[in-house]
Amino acid sequence: MLRRFFLKMFCSYLFLVLFTMNYSDSTLSIPLGEHPLTVAWETLGIPIAEIRIEGWKKIEDGFNQLDKLERLAESYRRRLGLRMELPPVKGEEEGFSFVSLDGILPQKKARLILTFQSVKSPEYKGETHCGFLGYADSVSGLNKCLRFLEKGLQWEEEMNPFFLAVRGRWAGRLNEEEATTLMKEAFNRVKAVCVCAEPAGSAGRWSGRSKYIKGKTVRNGEEVNLEFVYKYDELNEVTNITLGLPAVQ
Repeated sequence: MLRRFFLKMFCSYLFLVLFTMNYSDSTLSIPLGEHPLTVAWETLGIPIAEIRIEGWKKIEDGFNQLDKLERLAESYRRRLGLRMELPPVKGEEEGFSFVSLDGILPQKKARLILTFQSVKSPEYKGETHCGFLGYADSVSGLNKCLRFLEKGLQWEEEMNPFFLAVRGRWAGRLNEEEATTLMKEAFNRVKAVCVCAEPAGSAGRWSGRSKYIKGKTVRNGEEVNLEFVYKYDELNEVTNITLGLPAVQ
């Protein structure tokens, strides 16, 4: 009798857990391993032209002369396995030095530009920063690429969120009403609430906030983490569309 009671309790608990999991999954329905940004983009039905990843952070206190900065850049290059196709771009002047590496991540088949800058002034001893600009090779590879960069660059995303952007082209001129419809489809897919709207005919921007997306920035006094931007390119007769988080740069 007691055994039957516990079995019944366990089945009720299991049902509750499964119901909660299914409810949560059906609320957002983001497939395992996919990123909310690319899932939101897929609702637009527009081919992806580019998936861009950007980041910038301080890596050291103090100023580094060019020779030391070059050694620092080389240590990052080796750690990432970045294959250089052109020599580094570098320079130095009073109180400022920089090194820029442009190469390919063979294992990810993705281009990556790494930039190191060191600066100082008479008022302080200076600091050294690292910035990068990368391109994911596919929608399915975005999460893997992000994890690879976090590990290889020793990047703390909570402290220094990545800026991500998916870009595509709409043939012809997208009017404001059509752009609004597309924005709503993308925002609704990740339960984003629009908090700032700046449509302006053939160009515009909407800023939103979703609890399913990490990171945030401030736009017009509002915290946002997702933006939809469109702009008509008269020369090529296409409308460029960008969906980015936490904002479109």
